[in-house]
Order: sequence, then C-alpha cells, then structure tokens
Amino acid sequence: MAAEMTKRERVLAAVAGREVDRVPVGFWVHNFARENTASDLAEETARFARTYDWDFVKPQSRASYFAEGWGNRYAFSSEPTVSSRLLSHGCEAAADLARLPRLSLDEPVLAEQQAALRMLRADLGPDVPIIWTVFCPLTIAAALLPGGNEAIQAAMRDEPAALLAGLETIAATYAAVSQRYLDLGADGIFYASKWVGPRLLTPEQHRRFARPFDQVILGAVDAAPFNVLHVCGEEIYFATFQDYPAAAINWEIGNGNPNFSEARAQTDKALLGGVSPKPGFAALTPADVADQVTEAIRATGGQHCLIGPGCSVNPGSPAANYRAAREAVSRT
Repeated sequence: MAAEMTKRERVLAAVAGREVDRVPVGFWVHNFARENTASDLAEETARFARTYDWDFVKPQSRASYFAEGWGNRYAFSSEPTVSSRLLSHGCEAAADLARLPRLSLDEPVLAEQQAALRMLRADLGPDVPIIWTVFCPLTIAAALLPGGNEAIQAAMRDEPAALLAGLETIAATYAAVSQRYLDLGADGIFYASKWVGPRLLTPEQHRRFARPFDQVILGAVDAAPFNVLHVCGEEIYFATFQDYPAAAINWEIGNGNPNFSEARAQTDKALLGGVSPKPGFAALTPADVADQVTEAIRATGGQHCLIGPGCSVNPGSPAANYRAAREAVSRT
C-alpha cells in the first residue's frame, strides 16, 4: 500500500491506475434551495464536502442552468428537497433549434456558474479535485422543447438538419464553457448524458446525433486530468464509450448495465461508482452502503477505482449512509 496521500494525490493516482493509500470516495446531491446563487452553491458544496471528508467534489449545479441562456424560464425552489418548476420553454418547435445563437461566456447564467467555481476553489484550496457538471447537447436540446425527449426523437426522424444545427451550436457553447471551467480551477468536467441506450435512441442514431457532439465538448478539455463520463440510464451501450476522451466512467450498476467486474473487462478507464443512486440510496441501510463499497473495491482490487453513487443521490438522504461509505473505504 502507498504511503499516506493528499486528496489530490489519491484521486489522480486512482484515475491513472497507480497504487493508492486507500480508494477515493465522493458523493453528490442536490440541495435545491441552495443552488440558485453562486455563493449559496459554493457554500453548500464546501459544507457537504467537509462534513463527510470527500476526496473529490462534484457540485450539484441546478439542472436548469444549461437551458436558461436559451430562454427556458423557471420558478426556483426554496425547499431543499423540491426541484425548480419549469415555467416556459425557450423553443416552440424543433425548427427553432437551428436558430439558437452561440452563447457568450458572459451570459449571466454562465457567469454565475463561473463565479461559484471561483468561490469554491478559493474555499477548498488547491488540494481537493473539483469536477463541474456539463450536460450533453441532446439533453439540453430536449429541455428546450415542449415534449422533451419525445420531441427530440421525432426531430431525429423528421427534422434532422434543424436538430443537428442546434446540437452544433450547443456543443460549441459548452466546449468553450468547459474550457473556461478548467481555467478557473476545475480538474475536469463531469460530462453527463442520458442518450446512451436503446430506451432513447438506436446505435445508429447515437453515432449521428450524440457521439460527434460529445466528442466536441470532451475533446475541448481532453488535457484535463479528471474528466468523468457519466452515462445515465438502462441497458447503456457501455462498450461504445471506450474511446471517449475521459479518464473515468460513472454509471449505475444493474438494469442491464455491467457490474464493476464486467465493466473492468470492457474499458480501461477508471471506474467511479459502486453505490446505488436515487431513488434507492435513501432506503439503504448503512450496512448496505458499506457492502456495496466493499464489493466495488473487491471487484477492482482497489485499483483504478473511485467510490461514489451511480448518479446523484436523494436529497434528504440519511447522514449515516454517507458516513458508512466514507468509513468503508478506510476499512477495506
């Protein structure tokens, strides 16, 4: 076993597949009441990280931030466990996607996220790795349209040119945003996509409407040491992502997805996860959480492995479950 490491040393060694003193761990969860200003987001993220001594930090920016710059409007929440409410969409139809402008980095909602990152980095100091969430262009386009995912699926079939034009603009915008996050002290992005399996699109549609734009954003930050690819959903095309420029991959085990042992045979990326996300996490006992952590470490031998949830966990989850995960990595 390696000598005692700092958080940064531990995380970067795990991502690179080198020996670690113990497996790193980090969790992420929304506090919907404290994600609506830069200062609240930074303060809540730092509080959560310090409370449970996480090795790395993934702030839970409000999910709506990606679409706000293109006109989506929301009623923000004042309740920690209640999400914001959509008031109106930025687009009326798929044809509107072709007319989206590329957003400036000074767009207020993007400037707010940058300010939160500056504050958080100043608060946590240089030793704690930070990864900032960026959604894939298909997810953002779906948020902009009435009908959501179904509207995007219809556009793939009936209006592919308009959809592709919109995706190109969204990807260019968030490639620049992602680069700015690195400039401000992030160690990578947490690139999240739900468009990763047959429930939403075919392999052929993924190659046309998802992969090129994923590559634009991830390619813009491929020099970062801690980019994480989050593939969200069931029956994911896991092997498809082997050549994506990300250091680690995060997903939920089960529902047709590989476990850690199976994933190790399919990718040379670091594996991040092992613990059930929402909605199941809140119903787990601390012993359940510890068992999941132990199994993930056993399956990997504790190498090229980071512990976390397969997606975000339930707001209001038991503190004992977080403590169980943190304690388990120290015992295993």
